[in-house]
Amino acid sequence: MVLLQFSPSEHQLASMRNLLLKYVSALKENIDLRFQNTLPLLGALSIFDPTLIPASSSELPSYGVDSIQVLAKHYFPDQQDRLLAEWNILKYHMKEMAIPADVKEGKTTMPAEWCMSQLMKQRSSFLSLLPHAHCRNSSHDAHKQRMA
Repeated sequence: MVLLQFSPSEHQLASMRNLLLKYVSALKENIDLRFQNTLPLLGALSIFDPTLIPASSSELPSYGVDSIQVLAKHYFPDQQDRLLAEWNILKYHMKEMAIPADVKEGKTTMPAEWCMSQLMKQRSSFLSLLPHAHCRNSSHDAHKQRMA
């Protein structure tokens, strides 16, 4: 086996450092631009975590309204009122869900993921838009990850 000796000059090292800094800076900027609008959407999806639903009946009417408006504006801009109406029914249903202990403790799936799975199984019985918002977000994120 032959080892090659490479002794870069100071000028070459400085050029490589400069190139690396430019590359990292451009990469960071690209990532920031690509994902700048996703944080509010991801945060809004936390309303589907049934463990976060307030126990107090007085807090339930306002629970998740801001988040559902964020989701509605992004996924269903022409049907925002309809989505809000569905949410106002769904959150009461979610409050009554029997969450398995292993889900509550985070041993199997995340509570929000479990909840959305349950909603997808029951979507024909009471919802038309909400489960689709989650599916759109999941496939959109998967597509972004593949493209990155």
